[in-house]
Amino acid sequence: FRHMNDPKKYPKFASIFKNFNLENPQTVTFDPMHPEQTLKKPDIRFFHQFLSKNNIDLQTTKVVFIDDNAKNVCAACKAGMIGIQFIHPHQLKADLKKLGIKVE
Repeated sequence: FRHMNDPKKYPKFASIFKNFNLENPQTVTFDPMHPEQTLKKPDIRFFHQFLSKNNIDLQTTKVVFIDDNAKNVCAACKAGMIGIQFIHPHQLKADLKKLGIKVE
């Protein structure tokens, strides 16, 4: 993802990752005082929290979630996102193209 998210190398592809930040990932919500309340994928509450934190309304915005783990993709779909399981770059490109997202 670090390479695909580089707008200099892949300007058309990188633009679709506007809420994806490797420097400040939103992969886990962790409270050291209450580790039992940690939220992480594939807990559906994780996805709801991501949408809420980023003020994303699924009624007006399509969100594509890409992950190599099928359980995470399934949970994202249950939360209302479009899920794609990443297997290899050519498959991802084809799946994005099916959604109308053109990637060079």
